[in-house]
Amino acid sequence: MNFLRGRCAALTVKNSRISNSGGYGIMYTSDATLNADANSVNTFTSNAQASLYKL
Repeated sequence: MNFLRGRCAALTVKNSRISNSGGYGIMYTSDATLNADANSVNTFTSNAQASLYKL
């Protein structure tokens, strides 16, 4: 995976290419927040699993 989010954290990812991960593109915890448009404003390619995954 390319990112693992911490508890109660907030992350904004925009205009990025996230690729070649052995897991998810961005993986984050259920009590963390990620910008709502993260899937559409970034490019995800060749990640082994889904682009985004919320634990």
